[in-house]
Amino acid sequence: MHQCMVGISRFKSGITALLIHDPEICPQGEPGHSMDLEEEEYSEGDDAENNEQVKSKEEGGANSKTKKAAAAMCVGIGSFSDPLEAQGLAHFLEHMLFMGSTEFPDENEYASYLSKHGGSSNAYTEAELTC
Repeated sequence: MHQCMVGISRFKSGITALLIHDPEICPQGEPGHSMDLEEEEYSEGDDAENNEQVKSKEEGGANSKTKKAAAAMCVGIGSFSDPLEAQGLAHFLEHMLFMGSTEFPDENEYASYLSKHGGSSNAYTEAELTC
């Protein structure tokens, strides 16, 4: 068992971010580890309006040796916000997020990348939320 740092930052833009840092995801000396990251600023967030105190949480379980990273985003716009002339717009835009980007320009290229590296993606549109 080891400990992770958990913090919540609320930004002036209205975005709330849950940050979870596992110091053992890439121990010092392993490739890809950089001390240039602002690790000492992890709990402070310069632009944050209302930072909550960082807490430690013990983590464990059957797959505790498998290191994973995750990201999630949820916006307060859903199908109830669709204009009358464009019903389904929120759901359409949800799907467009996975259709391509500069780094993954082809359709399903990002999904293939995630799958190849043991990851996955998921999204949904509700009446008042798109996640």
